[in-house]
Amino acid sequence: MFAVLKNRIAALGIAAAIGTCVLAPSAASGTVRWGKIAGWTAPAQIDGTREMSSIWCSPSTAGEMPTFCITVDTKGNALLFDGRNNAWGAPAHIDPVGLASISCSPSSRDVRSAFCIAVNLLGLLTYTNGTWSPPIPQPVAIHHVSCATSSFCVAIGEAGFHGDALIFSGDTWQPIWIKKKGSRGVLTSVSCTAVAFSALGFCAAVGTGGRATIYSGGSWSPPSRIDSYRGSQLDLMSVSCPTPTYCVAVDEIGRALTFDGTSWSRPVTMKIVHAGGPSSISCPSPGTCVVVYNSGELLALGGTLAHPAWHDLGMLDGEGFEPIGPSISCPTAGICAAVDARGGWVYHPASVFSTPTPTPR
Repeated sequence: MFAVLKNRIAALGIAAAIGTCVLAPSAASGTVRWGKIAGWTAPAQIDGTREMSSIWCSPSTAGEMPTFCITVDTKGNALLFDGRNNAWGAPAHIDPVGLASISCSPSSRDVRSAFCIAVNLLGLLTYTNGTWSPPIPQPVAIHHVSCATSSFCVAIGEAGFHGDALIFSGDTWQPIWIKKKGSRGVLTSVSCTAVAFSALGFCAAVGTGGRATIYSGGSWSPPSRIDSYRGSQLDLMSVSCPTPTYCVAVDEIGRALTFDGTSWSRPVTMKIVHAGGPSSISCPSPGTCVVVYNSGELLALGGTLAHPAWHDLGMLDGEGFEPIGPSISCPTAGICAAVDARGGWVYHPASVFSTPTPTPR
């Protein structure tokens, strides 16, 4: 089963590398200036079984460690970071298949009170009040999950027996069709955020063929093609939505598209590549995003919302990580943590940064 999971993740193109940069808002101009990375820890191995595929960390104050992080690996283990002890616990084997993605309620701040969902190709597990549930089989082959609250999460996968997505509402999971039956497209990434005064969240999901769909008000929009290049269909690799009116999706050749609450923008070039393109994006707030390429190269979104600008920050590590999943978590601007397939993790607090703005590409 491990081989199936690893091959499926690779086939879906949702491998993610690591990295971030930090920022300092300019009160005078309202711009966000990005600095070259200047405070990342050296990789520290926390998982002897290796093959870590996903990480989620709670928001924290600038310059401080997260109070809670959780990571999973393709061997079926979960590891917890407890901010009270400033240490990772030992791997706990919770799933015989292997885990592809982890997401928690944004209100999760403590190992004992966090609410999280971990998924694999055959089902999912919940983490509540310090305890993991047994694996719960599902009719959808799942590979990515996003939680807006402790009572609203969405998991996506391939077209299964009853649908290609699962919606968690309160205490039950329901499969739902997004794509038309017979469609060969695959969803690759989903990002959900809370909606004020509503039990229903907002989500954007993207996938192969340059298609995207929006979940709002309790229903999904018809999948629409938002990205192509010279007549060819492109795959969208990752999406991040810090608010219902701001999402950014990245495609396989190095372009970004922005959702403003109503429609998607035309693609904007970040850095065109022919191989090793974007693998993951994290946007902790509107206009603040980090994109990581499969090569380990980092790009950051700066400027203003009206005049965004992408900056190439270079490589985080000369030797590079070996990512195999959505393995970067940036809960707040400039604070990120990441894991890789070799069992290492790195993090960067926002207290250490340089101020020069890199030259836009």
